[in-house]
Amino acid sequence: MSENTTRSRVTNQQTDGAECPYCGSTDTSLESAFGSTILKSQYHCDECMNVFEHIKWET
Repeated sequence: MSENTTRSRVTNQQTDGAECPYCGSTDTSLESAFGSTILKSQYHCDECMNVFEHIKWET
């Protein structure tokens, strides 16, 4: 995770900068706190305009 990535204090999830699995860009924004499961969040990539899910708590 990069140094400029911020995290929500409440859920410890990334609020921006999740890497897009389609194009690899970190120019992303949090779309929804919950995705298909409670463990995932939905993000929107501003580069390739795709919506993707990202696991909230990666180890």
